[in-house]
Amino acid sequence: NIDLSPQDVINCAFENTGCEGGYLIPAVEFLVTEGVVLDTCMPYSDKTDKCTFECQDGSKFKKYYCKEGSVRI
Repeated sequence: NIDLSPQDVINCAFENTGCEGGYLIPAVEFLVTEGVVLDTCMPYSDKTDKCTFECQDGSKFKKYYCKEGSVRI
């Protein structure tokens, strides 16, 4: 089991408007097409930050993806 970063989705899934709202379908599409880092890499910060490709804790930046068709809504 791994904990994925909701902050990565908030910062980088631009069509979901960060902390100003969001929709499930675009978030799932982001998981499939863009992937998400671990929560330890980009912990939740209670605000929208700029999209970055570096971990806040200095660890290796690695994206995890959902296999297309593996998520049902």
